[in-house]
Amino acid sequence: MPVENLLGEVGKGHHIAFNILNVGRYKLGAGTIGGSKYAFRNGIRYAKERIAFSKPITAFGLVQEKIADSGAGIFAAKSLVYRVVGAIDASLAELDKSAPNLTQETQKRIEKFAVECSIIKVWCSETLDRLVDQMLQLHGGYGYVEEYSAERSYRDARINKIFEGTNEINRLIITGWMMKRAMQGQLVLLPAIQRVMDEVMAGPTPREERTGELADQHALLASAKKLSLFCAGAASQKYGAAVSIPRQSRGLYCVSRSKRLVRGR
Repeated sequence: MPVENLLGEVGKGHHIAFNILNVGRYKLGAGTIGGSKYAFRNGIRYAKERIAFSKPITAFGLVQEKIADSGAGIFAAKSLVYRVVGAIDASLAELDKSAPNLTQETQKRIEKFAVECSIIKVWCSETLDRLVDQMLQLHGGYGYVEEYSAERSYRDARINKIFEGTNEINRLIITGWMMKRAMQGQLVLLPAIQRVMDEVMAGPTPREERTGELADQHALLASAKKLSLFCAGAASQKYGAAVSIPRQSRGLYCVSRSKRLVRGR
């Protein structure tokens, strides 16, 4: 291979491969939003046309609940995707485009968002999975008929939880890398965990009072964060460094798949 065709550094091609997986996971998550919107629009259109008991089924509360939950899922997925790509763009914009090590620095900047890319892959693919299930349910038996779009949307959505690393592998990456960074002091997670643990040991404390339209939602989110921190603290106390997975695990799917291809399977 001609030397001018070298990408990155000799012996460090796996860094490029892992970053390709990171970007691929982000792009997969973003792509599933399009699938979610497509299935959502078709589901609502059918529900408005489907008449039961002399009224469109959109008039029924359980159908409205499915539509509301699906719309909220799409909104959350879009917010997640836009926030992360904005952070990536801001990080890359700080680089000196004329620097001789621009390629290496770009790789490092993208690698910092490996966890976020995995989160997007898991959340968005599973949002689509739930949504197409709900939209097929709105179609009733027609959801299995090929003439209706719900059948194809349901069938096509399933692969998204498998390729670019299964969602199980990505969950290992998310928890492992967050704990690893916390133990290395790169993420201020351990002090937050300690505060929650101290609060638990001290007994019940008065709830922080907030006002405004989103006061209740803020309280729910704060409780969810504390619960997550408590679970992370309990896991780190019991398993220690074993909670964080080794670096090679990020490429587990890629390596195993490559072996199957080489063996002709």
